[in-house]
Amino acid sequence: MIWTLIAFGATFLILRKVRVSADRDALDKRRRQIEESIEYAARMRREADELLEEYRRAAARGREQAEDILIRSRKAAEAYEQEAKERSRHEHQEAWSARRREIEAETRRAARRDPQGGPRTLTIIATEKVARKASRRGPEAAHRGALAEVDFSAFASEGDGRNN
Repeated sequence: MIWTLIAFGATFLILRKVRVSADRDALDKRRRQIEESIEYAARMRREADELLEEYRRAAARGREQAEDILIRSRKAAEAYEQEAKERSRHEHQEAWSARRREIEAETRRAARRDPQGGPRTLTIIATEKVARKASRRGPEAAHRGALAEVDFSAFASEGDGRNN
């Protein structure tokens, strides 16, 4: 029986040493895998943080560029609007001046035709009508409307070659 106990003890020690070293090797291998996984995860996290920071910088640049584009387009629109207003004002003044010149020319022609003042009175009336309507509807519409209301047939003489 003593030999059984010695055989059992020796087997136990041998198996323990073999088994423990195998378990220890397995544990060491598993520990290395875990450490490598932790290092890999840390590297991936650093890369993800760098990418996130790069994305944030790019997004900030994009917002700045969008704001810059918006500011430039607003300035361009304001400049275009101002230019359009100036051009319109200039065209309006030109049209108004042209109508005044036409009225003055017609007044002079009428005065030459009838020095007594009859046609001149009609022209003055037409001029006043044009001025009143121009302030309401614009110079071109006023000119056409006022001149349509005045009968200029009295100004035409038989020998001037104009048909009314």
